[in-house]
Amino acid sequence: MPASNEDHAPTTILEAYGARLAVSAPDAATLRAIVSGLPRGWEQSQAAVEPKDVKWRFGIHRASEGYLIRDDQGREHPCAELDLAIVMLHSQMRRFVGYHTDELIFVHAGVVAADGAAVVLPGHSFAGKSTLVEALVRAGAQFYSDEYAMFDAQGRVAHYREPLSRRGAHGQEEVELGSGEPLEPVTVGLVAFTSYRPGARWEPRRLSIGAALVAMMEHAVPARERPAETLAALSQALAGAKLLSGERGEADETAGALIAALRAA
Repeated sequence: MPASNEDHAPTTILEAYGARLAVSAPDAATLRAIVSGLPRGWEQSQAAVEPKDVKWRFGIHRASEGYLIRDDQGREHPCAELDLAIVMLHSQMRRFVGYHTDELIFVHAGVVAADGAAVVLPGHSFAGKSTLVEALVRAGAQFYSDEYAMFDAQGRVAHYREPLSRRGAHGQEEVELGSGEPLEPVTVGLVAFTSYRPGARWEPRRLSIGAALVAMMEHAVPARERPAETLAALSQALAGAKLLSGERGEADETAGALIAALRAA
């Protein structure tokens, strides 16, 4: 929602993948914690823009019991702990960028690259993307993302510069896979729609490009807001790719099969 003139709270303007937003906090220390916890690919804006002139604003402010997190629609979500409030705010900000960047089409997917081509693993949270992405990196692939595949207008996949996130004994843990330096966009060589089932074997079926596009649109963040642009970019991306679907068992075994299928393609 449009930013309001509120409370003179410490505020900064951030940019990521072509989207710009303002973020406020109850004090300078909290604002520093919000900004320092953002991944590479996010930066403080160098543009001569005042916070009041930024259309979209997020924030955290104190409440009688804990904190309130304000999202881009102006809704406020209570949270007792500041650390958790920052985690929730980061999640909302990442989702916002996926909707509002004009440069890229965000799709919920894991991505690695091997031999100059991308392996894309579309899927919702808890579908096992991170486990399979990590196994693919162990098999020799380059890490691009375990959260979003970002497609440009030519259908290439850009590098989403966030560490891999996996669930550990103490909640979500970040794992660096690679140097973190920016990687060049790559064409799509293989798309695998898969989910984990104990004991399953990876015996995929081939998909038509039409069926794969329908499935990809289900995972595309801006599919409702920008359907024509989303469909055009994904059509470009899938045009020359091998398209597979099936259940998988253990990640390491599946990773080896996916790399082999990519190279065969």
